[in-house]
Amino acid sequence: MSHRAHRTLATAVICAGSLGGCASPSGDAAAPGGQAGCAQTAAGALGTVLGRLYSASAAGSNVGEAIKRVQGSAPLTRAVGRGDRAATRLALNRLLKGQILRIRILRAGRLFVEVGSGQALGPSSGDLRGPSGRVVGRFILAVQGTHSFLSLARALTGVPVGIYAGGRLMPDPAAGGPTRLAASGPLTWHGQRFRALTLAATLYPSGPIDISMLVPSSGGPCGASTQETRALVLGMVARRIYQGELSGSAVQAAVRHVSASRRFSRAIARGDRAEARASIIAFFTTHLHVVRVRVLRGGRPLVDVGGPAVLAPVSVPIRRGGRQIGVAVIAVQDDAGYVKLVHRFTGAKVVLYRDGQRVMGTLHPGPRSPPPDGEVSYHGHSFRSYSFTGTAFPSGPLQISLFF
Repeated sequence: MSHRAHRTLATAVICAGSLGGCASPSGDAAAPGGQAGCAQTAAGALGTVLGRLYSASAAGSNVGEAIKRVQGSAPLTRAVGRGDRAATRLALNRLLKGQILRIRILRAGRLFVEVGSGQALGPSSGDLRGPSGRVVGRFILAVQGTHSFLSLARALTGVPVGIYAGGRLMPDPAAGGPTRLAASGPLTWHGQRFRALTLAATLYPSGPIDISMLVPSSGGPCGASTQETRALVLGMVARRIYQGELSGSAVQAAVRHVSASRRFSRAIARGDRAEARASIIAFFTTHLHVVRVRVLRGGRPLVDVGGPAVLAPVSVPIRRGGRQIGVAVIAVQDDAGYVKLVHRFTGAKVVLYRDGQRVMGTLHPGPRSPPPDGEVSYHGHSFRSYSFTGTAFPSGPLQISLFF
């Protein structure tokens, strides 16, 4: 039996309030003109991002990979089949791999074993089958914690986001919003006017919750048309994703680890290319998400290890004995990964350009040179383009163009 994501975006509706605008999961919305219409369009665009984020949490690729791993585990199905709790728990602990946050096993319809901790969103369920195909139990799992979801939602949208259970705000360091859930539409909070949007979701292991977003009624980007406003709002989301590759938690963890490695600094001090390379490869095999490291010693390259198409480089001074002995230029994201994230959360087609030439993207083959912002016609289709400049690895401008 295939897995099932509970109350996913396929059945959820995000409403932007009393102006009559209701954004579907595809983000289609019609907004009246003026400042009120601009605010409604902006709210609908950010609501689409929130919905896409929850959909990825409840039924995205990480969920699919986790379910495949659980259903494909022979030790787990054997342990559940014979009713061995200790062996079931051991098999589950080996399956978590930092991806599954919580999982419970049901046997004969009753809770048998549960592993993991913390509040989680978007549970998915499925059957466990033995070698003969007989169902020996069921599982319910979740890969997304409420805290990490709220942190990412706020980072992507730049607005307060909170989770409500029974109409009350769930306590969380990253939560934001009124103590009680406000109906979708205009409201005042802390003396500022907002437009509330609410998404129906599910808390692990079951039970309805609401994810609420508060979009400021003024002060956001406003274009001359609905399409232009959406492009400006979603373009800012793409910028925030890029900024996360420069200063997010993954980058901060990588900087701390690389700068603190004695083995790495010793290799750089000696000018030992082989040892420096081995140290970098060791970085790749840890829990860190590092995709490329380039070392400069005396201003000259010592070693460069990692993928060829990488963006958002960060320079890390390497010190030993109280003095700087070199610089490590690191990156935690490659071009393909960034393009995938932007497309997943905004729905835009994305093309990267370097030195005026197309590098890669999701619009195939895509314009050969960077387009101007505004209306663009390509192969008989009309798009609204939005572009900004990032940095390619190890240096140099990288133009990021979105097509809506």
